[in-house]
Amino acid sequence: MQLNKHVTGMSISTVFLVVLGTVLVTALAHSKIKDLDLVKKSSPPGDRYHSLKVRDPFIPLVRKKRVPAKHSLLQSTPKKIPKPKPVTIHKKLKDTPKAKPVATHKERKEPAGMPLIPMVVYKKIQDTDPKMEANLKYYEKLFNNKAELGKMTDKKYNAVVSRYRDVLLRTQKIRESFLKTELQIPYSKLVFVGIIYKKNQNLALVETQDHKGYAVRIGTFMGPNLGIVEDVNKKSIIIAERYRNYLGEVLEKKQDITFKMPTLPS
Repeated sequence: MQLNKHVTGMSISTVFLVVLGTVLVTALAHSKIKDLDLVKKSSPPGDRYHSLKVRDPFIPLVRKKRVPAKHSLLQSTPKKIPKPKPVTIHKKLKDTPKAKPVATHKERKEPAGMPLIPMVVYKKIQDTDPKMEANLKYYEKLFNNKAELGKMTDKKYNAVVSRYRDVLLRTQKIRESFLKTELQIPYSKLVFVGIIYKKNQNLALVETQDHKGYAVRIGTFMGPNLGIVEDVNKKSIIIAERYRNYLGEVLEKKQDITFKMPTLPS
């Protein structure tokens, strides 16, 4: 009986201590909760547990040490990005025209034996013979075209020259139709011996080899080539000879007869 009493007394004291501890723990916890509520109101989240000297439950107890990353020697260095090369825009070249092959033509020499036409004769042809004038113009144009002449065979070219020469020779007959005077002789057979002054124009006195005298004025035919007197002065008589050649070009040649004192008969 005494043992049971002793056990009972110990149990009661134990229970009492347990209850007392529970009460104290509850009271302490309650007071800490109140303090925590006050701190929450007055402190920001990061400082609440620090002011209560209590561990922040959100911070882990064990922190892992950060191992510094080892730089591998084999780590490839960053490659430099090459700068883009400027893009050259090639313009499309226009096709150059192909050179045309140059045809080789024969060089034709000036044909021989082509008579000159005195301009006074050509003017008469224009007035009286249009068909002959057309023939002359046709051949003049043809003989000015060197390329066309070069294309011809020698046989054809010689035939064309012969036909044109015949046309030019026919003009000489028209030349003969002009009234020939005693002054249309070589200039070496004419002598300028004197001058007669008039109000309107001067007259030159010309002597022939047979000692006959003739009066010469501007516009008179003189010489063997239907030359026309252009001027009369005290020093000389000026004669102009104008021709048309086989190319249709007008040529001019000036002749003069100088004054010469007449010789007195002995």
